[in-house]
Amino acid sequence: MFVPILTYHKIQEEFELGVSFITPKQFERQIEYLYRQGFKSVSIYDYVRGKTLPEKSVIITFDDAYESVFHNALPILRKFDFTASIFAITKFMGDA
Repeated sequence: MFVPILTYHKIQEEFELGVSFITPKQFERQIEYLYRQGFKSVSIYDYVRGKTLPEKSVIITFDDAYESVFHNALPILRKFDFTASIFAITKFMGDA
């Protein structure tokens, strides 16, 4: 089964040169669109395990575990009952 994977980095208002980001409003519009189209988020773990998934499944991921994911993306994901996977670079955990 083909499952699209959406990958994000930062969800923030502030512009940063060279860093992939979108605003919280843009992110919410994208997640709301998926929700209205009947998509359900699933984990990479369930996909790789071959678990039976909803027909309209999507995997949402965040690279680098920026704080903006917690502060800006998580409330939006919860609003639409979506989940996501975060890939943290553990060497830099706790660095500003």
